[in-house]
Amino acid sequence: MEINMKSQRMKSRGMKTRGMKLRGQVQADKQKINTRNWLVFLLASSLTLLLASCGSAGKKGIEEADKDQSGSYDGLWTANIQRSPVIQYGPGNWTFRCSGKTGKFNFRVKDGVANFYRDSTAHQAFVDADGNFRFEVPLKVEAKAAGTSDSSIDQGKMTQIFGGSLKDKKGLLVWGIAQFANDGCKSKIEYSKG
Repeated sequence: MEINMKSQRMKSRGMKTRGMKLRGQVQADKQKINTRNWLVFLLASSLTLLLASCGSAGKKGIEEADKDQSGSYDGLWTANIQRSPVIQYGPGNWTFRCSGKTGKFNFRVKDGVANFYRDSTAHQAFVDADGNFRFEVPLKVEAKAAGTSDSSIDQGKMTQIFGGSLKDKKGLLVWGIAQFANDGCKSKIEYSKG
């Protein structure tokens, strides 16, 4: 309101206001810039958190309270790993050299609880009524950058992540690397029961 009043007084005195910034207008412009910078910061931060959370296969694990009670997924399941590209691209300028080979492994579901054994250690995941599940299995190996790379991997802890839908009989396997929010070599999986 004060800005308009000063502007009107100057016009009534015959003064030109075009191209001039009054003190109140300068402060208002600074406030707009600060607000805009703050909004850009919030949006960039939110996007970063969203991308970090999306770097791995499938969705988050199923809670025990949401596990399937029907027994329709109970039994022995085979995960058939499909052929995948040997060269896969990760975040930034990173390129992953993957095996790309086919393979398979088994896991058992009983009463809505999937059990998978790796290196003589049992791992569990819950299966929901739609057949969705997700395993995150810590590995004893660490990823390292190739000798020809100009960068290094400081957080190379690896995790085998697999899951998907037993109802649709499809899923994804990721050999996740901690430094890349568990992004890594990926292969599609087809599940079969029996």
